[in-house]
Amino acid sequence: MNLELKFLHKMHELNLQGNYAVAVSGGVDSITLLHLISIYHNINTKLHPTILTVNHGLRKEATQETLFVYNISQKLKFTCQILNWNGIKPMSNIQAVARTIRYSIMHQWCELNSIKYLITAHHKNDQAETILMRLERGSGLDGLSGMQEKSKFNTIEILRPFLCFTKKEILNYASQKQFYWIEDHSNTDIKYKRTLYRNLIKVSENSDVLINRLYKTTLHIKRAINCILYYVHAALNDCLEFNKLGFITIKLNKFNEVPEEIALRLLVYSLMAIGGKSYKPRYEKLINLFYKIKNNQLITPMTFCNCKIINNKDNTVSIVKEVSSIKLQYINSRTTSPILWDDRFMLKINNNNTEQVSITPLGNHPIPKNLKAFYKEAIYSLPILKREDKILAYPLQNNNINNIPIISIEDVLIKKNIVDLIYSQFN
Repeated sequence: MNLELKFLHKMHELNLQGNYAVAVSGGVDSITLLHLISIYHNINTKLHPTILTVNHGLRKEATQETLFVYNISQKLKFTCQILNWNGIKPMSNIQAVARTIRYSIMHQWCELNSIKYLITAHHKNDQAETILMRLERGSGLDGLSGMQEKSKFNTIEILRPFLCFTKKEILNYASQKQFYWIEDHSNTDIKYKRTLYRNLIKVSENSDVLINRLYKTTLHIKRAINCILYYVHAALNDCLEFNKLGFITIKLNKFNEVPEEIALRLLVYSLMAIGGKSYKPRYEKLINLFYKIKNNQLITPMTFCNCKIINNKDNTVSIVKEVSSIKLQYINSRTTSPILWDDRFMLKINNNNTEQVSITPLGNHPIPKNLKAFYKEAIYSLPILKREDKILAYPLQNNNINNIPIISIEDVLIKKNIVDLIYSQFN
């Protein structure tokens, strides 16, 4: 099967359910992707792509490159958005910073335009370089599994249909089709670590074999991770308790019985779900906390990843939201739609007043009588309804208008968020 047919088959497997964006820089990989998307779009006309190209201004050629992409997109009858970045230029680590800027700007554009998918041109060689770089950094299983064909970046799915192709295959196809592209000379600059690993692969005895073996290694690791995740999900209810006040309690008697890798992941996903983080915490700090919890050495409460971790007297540890990390949220007080608050709760507001109100955590405000019997640390992070400095309503309180609570917690999302985190890693 040739590259074109393989690509179309892969796009069919990815099963897009809505309009999508395509990241194009002007290099041979993304220009080839752009042309193949054109073929795919002619077959699947119901979904509409938007081409995104970023002018980060970090190289003098950047403006010319984005115009080059724009012109090709126009010829292919695609909408193209040039996304400009005007931030402070970094003095070092420019390649990595440029990559971060590109993803950040494209992700922001996708969210603002209700685009669910972003397609990139990462291929097998990129995967091999990534694995070698992560090996040098001492990455764990997740890092050594490399880039995924499908991965989540907040609300956006990143799709990589080229991961099954080598650079050589893409280059041969582009040359055969006589595509025009721009060479980014920074890709050959040995001051960048990725270039060093790229050259290391090139000078190996058989670079094609090395690239394919590293690719197969990522598949083996992904299979092992899937096995681990299966047992993480199975241990969820035994080891963790999900409280209606929006916090998690670790049951240490069960937590200490499961293998360390399972327990560690339960802790990671709990911190991410409560703290509202998209990325896992740094390993060094995480493993320190993990062994403190496991060995019952957490003497005083500890703040970490927007969470407060508290050792209780009943052989449990609670993970509650750190109040200072919760953002103020303004709403139209007449809204009848459910409101997502702090990624932990779905709230319902009923209020006849037309003035704007805010939802904030209770924080340092006095705890009302109806909440004093509950876990105090969790109460501080519960939502209250305010207008300016006046508290209008507390949750779980019989404070009502026409017998309907002003602010009510309709659903607690923490367990769902953890399950989503687990399943987002399945391959």
